[in-house]
Amino acid sequence: MIGSRILPLRLVGLASGVSLALTVALLDAPAAVVVTAFVVAGGFAMAWNGLSFTAAAELAGMRRSGAALGMQQSALSAAGAIVPPAFAAIRGRLVVAPRVRARGTLPAARGAASSPAAIVEL
Repeated sequence: MIGSRILPLRLVGLASGVSLALTVALLDAPAAVVVTAFVVAGGFAMAWNGLSFTAAAELAGMRRSGAALGMQQSALSAAGAIVPPAFAAIRGRLVVAPRVRARGTLPAARGAASSPAAIVEL
């Protein structure tokens, strides 16, 4: 049955988002609760992979399944190469840069410069 993996794939995506949001909400809870939430969220975050391969092959059909899987993996690889540095650049501009401007220096560098021993270690 073509497309039979799409609904489970959507449900896993929804469960992944909900479990991650729940994990964030529980960050101030005891460590055992937070670790359990991270394990559950991590499981859902990885569960989509097998379903996505099967869904791509089903939707493309027998003659084009190889091309569909190749395209899917190329898109995932490109996103994996682009998103982390882009996130770091955005975070640097929105979070780190205003702190540096407000304090005049990075907190770690300011702490190191206050101790002569730390200056020698640098």
